[in-house]
Amino acid sequence: KTKRLILFKRKKNLFGEAVKSVSVAVAFYLSNNGNLKTKEEIGISCFFPTSDSFGLPFRCHAPFLLTSNRQNIKEDPFNRKLIDILADTAAEAVKILTTEKNDKKQPLINDNILDMIKDAYYFSFGKITSPRPFYEKFTQLLRTEKVFLTWGNHYCSASNVYLAGNEELRRLISNEQLAILTKKQDCGFLRISARRDEDEFEYLEEDIGLKTFDADMFAKYINADFMEKQELDW
Repeated sequence: KTKRLILFKRKKNLFGEAVKSVSVAVAFYLSNNGNLKTKEEIGISCFFPTSDSFGLPFRCHAPFLLTSNRQNIKEDPFNRKLIDILADTAAEAVKILTTEKNDKKQPLINDNILDMIKDAYYFSFGKITSPRPFYEKFTQLLRTEKVFLTWGNHYCSASNVYLAGNEELRRLISNEQLAILTKKQDCGFLRISARRDEDEFEYLEEDIGLKTFDADMFAKYINADFMEKQELDW
């Protein structure tokens, strides 16, 4: 059966006792309707699939040093460098994917961006297949780049996107009204499912720095000037 995927490749020189050029690749699989498949763990490949996995929903390929049975990645400084390059490549790939759409012309990246790191923030750097390097790179991406999809279907940075205190408030306040209230021109409510784990909301608030726009914040920002600009039926 033919699989749909989007492949990102990177070639880089590693400097040690000698300069060695290496090529790595990251592959994101697509469903039949062109959506990213982010719920399954995909393994690690070294020309052929290995038995190892980072526990992440995309394929990672690199010329790793393997054990004698070629099923596992060796604990080796060279392999650590390859993993760092893969983590960089994966984070850059997700940034690029914000420009892509599925078969229905909907953005490929939405709150599924949280699936890219799964529970990686619980892992240390210990084991060679720990997803922690990916967590570090993705956290940096989320803190600095416009990768958060809003309900207005545009992407915002962490400083300009808000978690809605509740669904009623999100429906009441448009992105335009939110911009007036917060005095931020490019802002919006994060498009995120309420079914997401509490740990993921905690990660967004504590690690990434997202703020929750709730009734208290609304009361703080609302003023007579704002009210005068609203329609009578608002």
